[in-house]
Amino acid sequence: MRILLLVLLTSCSLYSTSKKSEIYKKVGFITHNGVGKYESYLQMNIFFAPVKKLFEDLDQDLYNSLSKKNARKEAHITVITPIEYRNILKPAGMSMDRINQIALEMNIQNSDFEIICLGKGEKIEQSTYFLVVESEDLLNIRRAIFKEFVKLGGKPSRFDPELFYPHITVGYTHRDLHLESDGVYKGMNSCWRKVQI
Repeated sequence: MRILLLVLLTSCSLYSTSKKSEIYKKVGFITHNGVGKYESYLQMNIFFAPVKKLFEDLDQDLYNSLSKKNARKEAHITVITPIEYRNILKPAGMSMDRINQIALEMNIQNSDFEIICLGKGEKIEQSTYFLVVESEDLLNIRRAIFKEFVKLGGKPSRFDPELFYPHITVGYTHRDLHLESDGVYKGMNSCWRKVQI
């Protein structure tokens, strides 16, 4: 195991990621409004370099077991999932244009967030690794989208803005695992190691 990864993953306090870390560097907003089943969603884009470095160190620590073929080329925190949009928000009349407008009005790319830990999710022999995040700002964007959803006639019981597990995917062995399809929660319950990046 590399000494650097050992330091990154075991020697820091659980809440120690410095706001001076490169991961907090501001990047531009990118819209995701496609025609495919999983191409419409809302995310906060994250500066990729420190996440890529964490992937490389973690992969070495795990004896090169992470998928390089499907390795991430960007980093983000999903705020509205493709399934939430396709199955709940869109049928109520909410467009991705309106969702993006709300996000931009609330300055999504300047949202504060805090990295809590390195999380791990598992299903059978597959694993996914991610940074567990807390962000009141991103939660407030979901709350604003919920208000718009209800105003359009959406049933409040269909969309819970508080059901939110913000995270930054680092890598996985086979494929990313999700709550909807795999039953993998990516909240504080999934904390696996302490991390500082």
